[in-house]
Amino acid sequence: MELLRQIVGQLLVLSLLALLLELLLPRSGLKGTVRLVIGLFLLVTVLEPILGLVKEDWSSRLQAFSGGGLPQIETALREGERLRQEALAESENRLKEQLSQQVSAVAESITGARVDKIDVRLDTSGGKVQLQELTVQLEAQGLAEHQSVDVMARGESGAGVDTRRLAKTLARLYGLDPGLIKITVGR
Repeated sequence: MELLRQIVGQLLVLSLLALLLELLLPRSGLKGTVRLVIGLFLLVTVLEPILGLVKEDWSSRLQAFSGGGLPQIETALREGERLRQEALAESENRLKEQLSQQVSAVAESITGARVDKIDVRLDTSGGKVQLQELTVQLEAQGLAEHQSVDVMARGESGAGVDTRRLAKTLARLYGLDPGLIKITVGR
């Protein structure tokens, strides 16, 4: 505030001085030069306090400021890591939910059986999210009575449920090795 008061006071004095000089000068070519010099003085008057701030020793101010109320860097980094982990867990849960919905729709359309449970395991190491294992458990209700659960669990075609076709379709859809997809039929 004091700086602003100082600038305004100096500008006021210089403006009055400039007005007085203009009134005293005769109407000649010298008047333009005097106006230029007065404008430069006004500019220097405005810039001088600003340049004084720039020339100050900022290192002492920064040390005093950082030692006081700012949180330490370690605390800020820990908090940032905690927030990153929360965001990663939330996005992983959303991804699992969306994948489960998609897999359920595909499984029901291919097999005609209702999906009992879907387990999605993701690998989030290395900054990339990859599907690690997909387990689909189909309900046995509504399937043909003579259908063998053992046959279907091995991925062979049964009467009404083709688990091998489902595994291949899911593998192509998500770019997985078919060995990472496990399809079971529960009771």
